[in-house]
Order: sequence, then structure tokens, then C-alpha cells
Amino acid sequence: MRDFAECRNSNALWCAVFAETLKNCGVRSVVASPGSRSTPLAAAFSHTLGIEVVPVLDERSAGFFALGLAKSTHFPVVLFCTSGTAVANYLPAVVEAKMSRTPLIVVSADRPPEMQDCHAGQTIPQRGIFSAFPVFEKNCVPENSQQSVDEAFATACDAVENALLQSAPVHVNVGFREPLSPHIREAGLVVGNFSVRTQPQGLWRRGLWRQEAPFPVVAAAARDEILGLFACGKRGMVVAGTVPPGQDDSFNAALLAARFSAPILADATHPLRLFPPAGDNLVARYDKILRDAAARHKGVGGGNNNGVGGDGVGGGNNGGVSGENVVGGGDELAPDFVVQIGTLPESKFLRAWLAKLKVPVFLFNYCGDNTDALHREMVVNTGARLRECFPEVFFSHHKRVGGGNNPRHHQPEASSLLQKNFLRAWKVTDARANLAASEFFSAQIGATTNPTEPEIARFICENVPEPETMVFVANGMPVRDMNAFCPVGCRFWAFHNRGANGIDGTLSTALGVAHGCMEQTILYTGDLSLLHDVNGFLIAPHFRGNLTIVLQNDGGGNIFRNLPIAESGEPDFEKLWIMPQRADFKKLAEAYGADYAFAQTLGDLARALEKFRSRAGIHVVEMRPDGAESAKLRRRI
Repeated sequence: MRDFAECRNSNALWCAVFAETLKNCGVRSVVASPGSRSTPLAAAFSHTLGIEVVPVLDERSAGFFALGLAKSTHFPVVLFCTSGTAVANYLPAVVEAKMSRTPLIVVSADRPPEMQDCHAGQTIPQRGIFSAFPVFEKNCVPENSQQSVDEAFATACDAVENALLQSAPVHVNVGFREPLSPHIREAGLVVGNFSVRTQPQGLWRRGLWRQEAPFPVVAAAARDEILGLFACGKRGMVVAGTVPPGQDDSFNAALLAARFSAPILADATHPLRLFPPAGDNLVARYDKILRDAAARHKGVGGGNNNGVGGDGVGGGNNGGVSGENVVGGGDELAPDFVVQIGTLPESKFLRAWLAKLKVPVFLFNYCGDNTDALHREMVVNTGARLRECFPEVFFSHHKRVGGGNNPRHHQPEASSLLQKNFLRAWKVTDARANLAASEFFSAQIGATTNPTEPEIARFICENVPEPETMVFVANGMPVRDMNAFCPVGCRFWAFHNRGANGIDGTLSTALGVAHGCMEQTILYTGDLSLLHDVNGFLIAPHFRGNLTIVLQNDGGGNIFRNLPIAESGEPDFEKLWIMPQRADFKKLAEAYGADYAFAQTLGDLARALEKFRSRAGIHVVEMRPDGAESAKLRRRI
């Protein structure tokens, strides 16, 4: 227990109580950037036993490093800096934390009220600087009073509670007056006069760790509706995109799908794709299936049961609609309803197909956000997780679910023949698509110099050195290639920044993940994403962990070659969209003390991954695929 009698001024006492309370609430990691106004915070956290303080020079990198650390530990990480523009540099990480539902506690040092709005140095309006992205905000000014000490305790409890329960960022802004140094004694401060609490009794009383959120009425109605649809033999499908870290419903989704023979279409970054019990229901190549169906069925007639045909989905007699340039898939592949977990998968062909299906959609996600990006007509947002809605289905052997006399509560003993045929149709189609892709990729391994981007993505998925390896997938083509070509059952944990889908902080977030999990972490990234966050390398002296960067350097942002403007003859296309660069990544790695290797073949990549598997630090493995050839290969496959 800390001796608060040693605190010599109001700032030191306030920060000591704040830091000790955060520790007692479970916080174990703090990411700090240097500055003068944040001196009381830095001193308090550095003297709090049980908390690791990681210094990061660049505030933007610090924000994303803390984000990655929170993703891997599934617990709020504290992030603090000095006043002024330092705070503004946290904004991209705060945005991603809110959009990806990752808990962060942002603490910004500020000038006191009398120094605001008078052009005092390093003073900007910091209250509300992150707009609507934090789910909790508090502005504090430490003073020589019992009320101020109580405020430090309450603010720390509220920050952890809101960050955890809402899985999102919170912001605490603290205006410090002089003296800033904890060693300078403040006249009239008698610590013994204050009652200092640091045990969060109120937090425990509210049951933060023991209780789930109240079960919403709409979730109960959705549960009954889903069970009723299954009981009537309707064909259900599970679609899973991205989920907050540590809050996925993989186990429960796999059980639900297995019980009712429902196919699972999961993004490559979703744990379901890597979850063995889901394997019998998983469909890996849905992107290719729907892409091929779009080409085959364009201009062909419609179906009879929400089928996919003509220029649209359905066009038949049971809820189908017609349209133009819409993905097809055949009557046997169209569901009667969809259970969506988290956000939508990345595949634009899947999204186009789902957008035209006139079927009920049930949204399940931890925080109750609206995840219907397609604005479909029949959508129920349950505001709950699967395991909250279907405990009887998963764990009970009773034949009735939910009680009462409603026949919809009857639990089917087994899947109907229609449901089994529905799953079989998807699995047979998937097996054909996957066989062709597997044969193609297996023929390329070791035989290709400078392999293409799809080959690199597939190889990483199938050849990570250890089953529990963490793979952080950068936005752009890496995440798209992994989604299109990653087979089912690859044993690694996928991380990503798919909340806002930006390339900000890619390296720093991956470093945070690796620092928190202490297992080998692979960052799979393009060149522009890495260069955009090159200051992340500055974390190296304080980094503990193993990050191997698989860099596919194709000389710019080749994802933009898929845009219509790429075919328009725009004279400045290369300059303004592709933005080719000439960075020497070997020299860049050497400048920051990172290991470097160049891999010309997939065999070279395998040897490099094995070489760095048990070596702590940061390692760069560069490959140079041809962006244009990669685009041709995607079309050919």
C-alpha cells in the first residue's frame, strides 16, 4: 500500500490516489509520452507498484501502441501525455478504439482554467477534443481539499468501469497548476487531514466483474423468432465479420450452427475462421463462390425461393427481388434468414448479395451498435451476445426453450432435411472452389521467384511457425487477400484495425499486440502502411516481445489499381493514387536496430519466419511482389 503521507503537494496527492485506484481496479499497463505539464502523472505512475510504464516518444504511435496492448490483454490501458497538440495526436487511435470497441483510458495533462483562452504556451481547448468518440469524459483540476481527493478516486473508478463495460475509450483531462514537481512542498497541505481511499468498493458493489448487462426484451423476442424459424425448417446462415477483442461468440456460434446445420460465412480475421469446432459448418471460399456466381447469372432468369438469379437476387415467388449487376448464387445457396455476429465481412461480393436478400436479419454484438451497413429492411438489433440469447440451446437437454405454451419455444431435436441440404450445398460448392485454389497454390510454393500478393497471403495463413502465433493484418490488400485466400482451420490469432479501416498506426498497434501477448507476432503489411507509421520503430528500446514484419513492398498503393479511375487514362494516377516510394527498408531497419532479411521466394519467407521465431525484438522480412501481376492472378484464380 502506498504511503500518501509522502505527497508534498495537491498535484502529487491527486495523481497518487488516481494511479493507485486504477491499479486496484486492475490496470497494469500505462503508455507515456514525455512532457512538462504531465510531470505529476509521470511521477505517480512510475512510483505505483504493479504497473508497467512504457515510454513512447511520438504521441500518435503511443496511442496505437496502447490500442494494440489493450487488444491483446483485453483490458483497459492508460495513455497519458502533456498538454497542447500532443493530445490531438491521440485522435486517430481514439477513433479506432471507439469503432473497434477497444477499451482505452486517455489522460491528458492540461493548463488550469486561468490559463485558457489567453494564448498561453502549449494551451489549446482540450475539453471535448475527441468529439463523440469517448464514452465517458471528465475534466478535473487538483486542489487542496478533501473533495479533490475523493474526485481522484471516483474518476479512476468511473474511467475503468466505462472503458470496460462499454469496451471503448474514455477521456480524463486534468488541469495542473504549479508546482508540477512532486518534490516541491505546497504551503498548507497536510495530507494527514485527508481521508484517502484507493480500494474501489463502489466498483465491486456495482458488480462490474460479476454481472452481465441486463438481458434486453428485444433479444428475448429475437431468440424466440430464430428458434421458431429453425423449427419451421427455414434455412439459416451465420455471417461473422469483426468483433471487439476478447468478446467474440465463436464457441456459441459454432454450437448454434452445428445444432441447426447452418453454414458459417466468416471473415478471415474472425476467430470463427480459425476455430476447429466450427470447421464442419465453415465456408472458406464464399467470396469466390459469389464472385463466380455474379458472372454466371448476370442476365439469366430468377428463382423461386429467395433464390439468386437474373440480374438480381431472387426474382421469384418467395421474397426475391430483381435488380441489376447483383451477385447470384443459385436457389440452393440463398438463406431464409441471417444471423450476423459483429460487423459485416470485408467481401464486397458477399455484401452485395446480402443487400439484395429480402430476408430477416438478426444482429448480435457485444455493445449493441448498429452493424447493419447495408440498411436492410428486416433487421433486428438484439443488443446482446449469442450466449446471452441461447443458453438453453447450448447447455440444456430439455425439449422446450424459454418455457410457456408458445409452440415457437420448442427446441428441434435435429436439423430438418432442408437445413441439412442447405449446408451440404454450401459445403460442396466450397470444396470445389477450395480444391482448385489449393492445387494452384501448392504448385507455386518454392517454385516462384518474387511471388504474388495472393500467394504470400495464402502462405502466411498455412505456414505460421507455431499454432498460437498472433498475426496482425494491415488494411489494404493484405486483409482482402487473406479474406479471399485463407483456408479454414489455420491455427493463429488474427488482429487488425478494422474499426475505421485506416492505415494509421499499423506498426505501433502490432507492436502493442506483441508486447502484450509475449508470443511471436507476425505483422503482414504493405509498404505504404508501414511507412505511414515509421515512428513506431522508436518504441524498440522499451519493447518486450517478438514482432516479425512480413513486408510486401510493391512500390506504392496498388489497391487503387482496382478503382475505375485506374482505367480512365488519368495522367496523374500514379502520382496521386499509387504514390510510388523509394524507401530502402534494409537501411530503415538498420537505423532502428531491427533485424532485416530479404525473401525472394516463399521458401525464403518460411526460413526467415523460423529464424526469427524465438528471437525477441523487431524483425523485417521484405518481399517485392509485382502489383500488376498480383491483380492478374486474383482475376485468374
